[in-house]
Amino acid sequence: MPLTVRCLSPEELGLWQLFIAYAGLSAFIDIGFGPACERAVSFAWGGASQLKALGHDHSENEPAKENRPPNYQLLADLIRTISVYYWILAGGTLILACSLSFPEIWKKTEALSTANQLRAAGVFYIVSLSLGCVTYYWNLCLMGINGVRQAQITMLWGLVWNYLLLAGGLLLGWGLWAPVLGQVSMMVWNRFQSKRYFLALAGSTYKLAHRSALARMEIMITLWPIAWRTGLTTFGSYFINQGVLIEASMLGLGLAALGSYGITRQAVSVIAQLSSAWINVKAPLIYQLRTQNRCDEIWNIFLPRLKLMWLTWIIISLILLFAGPWVFTQIGSKTPLLPSSMIVFLCIMGILELNHQAFAILIYSENQNPFAWLTLATAGSVLLLGYFLIPSHHVWGLLLAQGISLAGIANWWIPWRALRGLKSGIVPRQGHTEIAR
Repeated sequence: MPLTVRCLSPEELGLWQLFIAYAGLSAFIDIGFGPACERAVSFAWGGASQLKALGHDHSENEPAKENRPPNYQLLADLIRTISVYYWILAGGTLILACSLSFPEIWKKTEALSTANQLRAAGVFYIVSLSLGCVTYYWNLCLMGINGVRQAQITMLWGLVWNYLLLAGGLLLGWGLWAPVLGQVSMMVWNRFQSKRYFLALAGSTYKLAHRSALARMEIMITLWPIAWRTGLTTFGSYFINQGVLIEASMLGLGLAALGSYGITRQAVSVIAQLSSAWINVKAPLIYQLRTQNRCDEIWNIFLPRLKLMWLTWIIISLILLFAGPWVFTQIGSKTPLLPSSMIVFLCIMGILELNHQAFAILIYSENQNPFAWLTLATAGSVLLLGYFLIPSHHVWGLLLAQGISLAGIANWWIPWRALRGLKSGIVPRQGHTEIAR
């Protein structure tokens, strides 16, 4: 980040935010099958006898089951099926992302002296990430079979490749091509290394089952009820976080303002990634425990990690607030962070959003997704408020549109629903908490 804000102009940083926003359309085209597949892999690895459209095989009053071996044949059929799906997805993503992004990128770069170079970088980035959907599922599958440590190692080395190309490219004067090449190299590494780790962790039994695996339409039909709900949720989330940037650009918010917002939001996103790791690394285990109805164990894993998530967020947010502007001044950044009042607002909005995302994992573990209507309503509110607030209040209008809309219901309803689903009567017993049955 220090080299990025020092070597790239505010216009280039603003354009980079648009690249990211348009490349994010792949999540929208996915129609929710990615998260649904990850949870389905976890269920199969947890020993589920079959995949269900919604819910699990057991009833709420059924006693917890002991550990069960993975259902290798179900897992192999599932992965064979989703591999075919993601080939189709890559083609759809490429068509949509290119048709929507290229006109706006051409328009935004007309007055810039390096227009052709910036346009080429945008085309390469969007086309590469669209085609990257072909192997997207391997990282999901690795996480689904408890390959959390391997996934973290893969992501760590992917970040090394990313930052080496980013830093080297910026120092060599590559401009916007530096972050583009860094991101694409990280994607390629993560996809193929995730596949290698998955095959090693799944073992010879899976490889034997994979030989006879078939792509089965009934698997897609079974995943569809949870997938379309997740797809609508992803659709809404895209407009809450990325689509509103495109709206702001169309409403006249300049590239320099978008650059400051984007670099500050990126810093807050780093805080979110670090803080959420406490819970995210246990998500596959939580999904597997839910298939065995072991709710007490889930809560005893979840609650301490939720507290650590909040503590991590508070500490790093304070560092960003008090040291961030000074650091950017010292490194000679061409693009400043947002003012302190906006950073405070972003941090408060961010932890509340991260909190309800953590509780959403508990709901997803039920093989349920009641978020579609909620996320779409929130996205509609963000875009509507943004339409009225951004022209007059600029970046504050963008922030208020997001913050007010999220606080309306998502920030509090999702934790309430998660606790209710996990049988929220919490009573002490023998020095620890458990869910009252």
